[in-house]
Amino acid sequence: MHKLRLAHETENMIITAEMKLKASLMRTESRCSHYRLDYPEIDNKNWEAWINIHQDDQGKMVFEKQPFASWPKFS
Repeated sequence: MHKLRLAHETENMIITAEMKLKASLMRTESRCSHYRLDYPEIDNKNWEAWINIHQDDQGKMVFEKQPFASWPKFS
C-alpha cells in the first residue's frame, strides 16, 4: 500500500508541475516571483487576471483567463 500511495503522490506532483508550467507559459508578462526574460514587464492591461485550469470531457487541461474583478461562471 505504501508504494501505491507513493505512485499516486508522484503522479499528482507531475500533473501539478505540468499545470504550473503551462499556466506560466500562458502568462505573457512578469509579475512578482513569476519572471520571464521574453516578457520582462508587468502587463496590467491584459494580465490583471487569474488563470483557471479545469479538465475537459477528453481529460485534457483547459486554461482560461479570469479578470480579477469577475467571478467564474459555473455550469
